[in-house]
Amino acid sequence: MKAKELMIGDWVAFLGDPYQYTANDIASMAECEAKGIPTNTTPIPLTHEIITSNGFELIEVGDNGPGTPRKNVNRYEKWICKTTWIDIQMWYDRLTKDWCLHGVNSVKLKNVHELQHAMRLCGIKKEIIL
Repeated sequence: MKAKELMIGDWVAFLGDPYQYTANDIASMAECEAKGIPTNTTPIPLTHEIITSNGFELIEVGDNGPGTPRKNVNRYEKWICKTTWIDIQMWYDRLTKDWCLHGVNSVKLKNVHELQHAMRLCGIKKEIIL
């Protein structure tokens, strides 16, 4: 993972350290070294548990139309998170293991920081909690 992939507030895991930090917890590599934290980071995979713990609910499993090939039946999961001002919809592709935000389906998400970036770009103000 490259530092340029991160934004303030992104969640990452530092290898060799059991704790996870947001990018704004660590101001610089020098600070990491002073704390004894290895400077190589790894993205945190986006999982069903993280999605569920952030208020998303599985509401439908589908792609079961009459023209759907057998291998694609029940391929997609539709998740929703209801907030005060907006309902956030996400899709999970069971074949590719990719997540995407509704409306930006061409952007495939595999890690927490990618979801955070996509939500910010869409103007969704929701903090992801691990």
